[in-house]
Amino acid sequence: MKVIRALEKALEEALGMQAVIEPSNAIARKEVRVMFNGLRGLNRLPLSVQGSYVPYEMLVDVVISARVSGGNTQCFLSSQQMQLNLCMTDHLTNDLMVLKDIGEALPVGFGGLSERLTIKGDAEISDARKVASGWSEPKRDDDFEHKDDLFVWREDWQATLALTVHKQFTNPDVTEITAQSELTGESHTIRSEEQ
Repeated sequence: MKVIRALEKALEEALGMQAVIEPSNAIARKEVRVMFNGLRGLNRLPLSVQGSYVPYEMLVDVVISARVSGGNTQCFLSSQQMQLNLCMTDHLTNDLMVLKDIGEALPVGFGGLSERLTIKGDAEISDARKVASGWSEPKRDDDFEHKDDLFVWREDWQATLALTVHKQFTNPDVTEITAQSELTGESHTIRSEEQ
């Protein structure tokens, strides 16, 4: 879907590092990973004009996880961790992330739904909050054993991806309409001339 690639590109540009969409076994020394956790809500939106569709707001839970790994010689990794923490906090809480022009029809393979559901317009990331951060496998105070493992710092954010979805309604062909008067009880039927 277009929205996945748009979010990946927006995070790469804003944070200046590789973005990886989960699930993936790709690894980088400095990366941001994105995992779509599923639909939280599909809320009907008001419609000002009657049409052949009904608009919905689709809310998707997204986890955005930043990671840096390596050694900490001359506090290099600690410095990167603090810089990345500052960038993530500023970008996800102070900037409005709008993913432009992500509209598309659902791909083939969703049965009858693919003809009825269409993603429209732009998407937006909002309600970001940090859910966890820390170093992997912290060293115990009394552990002086030399290890070759890289240190990994990770920070996880939970956010909401909001999209607009149109649900199309295809009305059947009308062959006849019957109207009944409330005053007289008399009914009138109008039939299609194409029969």
